[in-house]
Amino acid sequence: MDTGLTDFSDKIAWVTGAASGIGRGVALRFAAHGADIYGTDLNEEGLQETKDLIRAQFGRKVIIEVSNTADSKQAMQSAKAIEKEFGRLDALINCAGVGKGNLAEFQTDEQWHEVIGPNLNGIFFCSRSAVPLLKKRGGAIVSISSVEGLIGSPLLTAYCSSKHGVVGFTKALAMELGQHGIRVNAVCPGAVNTPMLRMGLKEIPDMIRKPLLKRTPLKRIGVPDDIARACVFLASPLADFVTGTTLVVDGGVTCGMGMDMM
Repeated sequence: MDTGLTDFSDKIAWVTGAASGIGRGVALRFAAHGADIYGTDLNEEGLQETKDLIRAQFGRKVIIEVSNTADSKQAMQSAKAIEKEFGRLDALINCAGVGKGNLAEFQTDEQWHEVIGPNLNGIFFCSRSAVPLLKKRGGAIVSISSVEGLIGSPLLTAYCSSKHGVVGFTKALAMELGQHGIRVNAVCPGAVNTPMLRMGLKEIPDMIRKPLLKRTPLKRIGVPDDIARACVFLASPLADFVTGTTLVVDGGVTCGMGMDMM
């Protein structure tokens, strides 16, 4: 148990997208630092697996709820459930999202909203719902954006738009909530070995992996805990003078975009 500034004992973390990937990694990492977890996702089986892992490894209290963050009513219901169960909230970590793409010319309305819904609307709905709870004693909101929230890529117009939106929303919300002792930040991951990435890259074949690693100074693809540790930092007192910022966690990819690496 961490007894320093990243000790979350007696604190509550709401983690969206907690059934797999970065969301599961975040839930596990916050539990490792002593937090009790309220996890939401659409994947009930994955949520139960996350709950079982936390209980077995860390013995923390975990409540899970099948919920669609892109539905404003369901987001509000989650916040009400947290208030009823815990009476407070210390950190909201917005991890839920999807990563589908298509050429803009051929992208349907449904495909656009399928990405914008969870990736941007969901972050707004959950953050809005969490604010009254966070105001009780201050706290933090950390949202997962992407390096695609800083650049642009073909086939990813909806995804890039949503992730750029997260960065802008983070900055604006930080301006509104600072007076209440609530800090708001975003994390911009690069490639992270998650089910979503493996699905998108077909288990990351060598023809994709090798150029990706070539462009990455640290010569590896990220893992969920790389992102989770950044979230713990931003939600902890170690970052008590950090708000409205984006922390890039990409192995160095964006520091040399467009350049071949040695």
